[in-house]
Amino acid sequence: MSTSTRTVAPETRPFIRPQATHQIHLQTARQPQTSRPQPRAPEWVRVVLTVVAMLVAAFSALLLTLVPGFPEMFNSSDPVTSTIARTITPLVVLPCFLLMAFLLTRYLDRRPMTVLGLRATTRSMTALAGATALAAGLVTLGTAVTQLAGATGVAGTDLSVLPVPLLIANALAVPFFLQGIGEELLWRGYIMQSLSSRPKRALWISALTFAAMHLISGGGQQNLLDHFLYLVAPFGFALLGGTLALQTRSVWAAIGIHGGYHVGTVITRLLGLGAPSIITQVIIGLVMAVLALMVARTITPQRWAEIAQRGPFAPAQATQ
Repeated sequence: MSTSTRTVAPETRPFIRPQATHQIHLQTARQPQTSRPQPRAPEWVRVVLTVVAMLVAAFSALLLTLVPGFPEMFNSSDPVTSTIARTITPLVVLPCFLLMAFLLTRYLDRRPMTVLGLRATTRSMTALAGATALAAGLVTLGTAVTQLAGATGVAGTDLSVLPVPLLIANALAVPFFLQGIGEELLWRGYIMQSLSSRPKRALWISALTFAAMHLISGGGQQNLLDHFLYLVAPFGFALLGGTLALQTRSVWAAIGIHGGYHVGTVITRLLGLGAPSIITQVIIGLVMAVLALMVARTITPQRWAEIAQRGPFAPAQATQ
């Protein structure tokens, strides 16, 4: 029996120079170690779409004008009737804000809603309560002090004539369910996580853009200068809310600052001080901005790096 001899060719491999291999390893090491999917659009598009989402949600209240009798309730001279209309308005507006936040997060950023920092925990609810008390206290104290110095408050609806249950419902519905939750979910929740690869920049973009949108908001402005001065307060509480949200890993802290600001105006009106004047709002906004910078200084470099890698609201990792 004959035996055939087969020659096996040596295994061929592409030649890679050691220097090239070293460069490959360096490039791999420089890539961010994150599993978060990348958004579908550049940063500026996401910011513009958030502005659009804010406007759509805010103007969704106009749908209530289609309800027979609602416009008459809203514009009624009876404070009880008009307050009831304002108290139920969030039933339309808040779901629209939630829908906008869901669409942006799920379909533009390709991430779940959990990244927005709305998880309700003991820590986040404590942050909500503390931030609400802080903002309401600053507004009340600031209004009282500036009026002692000669400033005058802005007159509004006499809240003392409202039934207590309606007063409490309105003091929660308008500051939180109409404004605080929805607006903070977009600007401190969505924007700060969407742009979190550069978290400090995201914080400033969030606060500045949010404040700029208040150019079309009414708040007792009498002239062009008043319209620009009016931006100081929303900028201040946006910046403070943002830094506290980063520190506490929860957007509820920002909701507390935003809602607490408006709760403070309810308190000042109940005390007979009226709503804060433009100059009072400027002072309060500047104080909040200073507090925000102080909070930002307590955020460690390690925390900033973690935000860039994992997002602002990711749960803290257990230390080994």
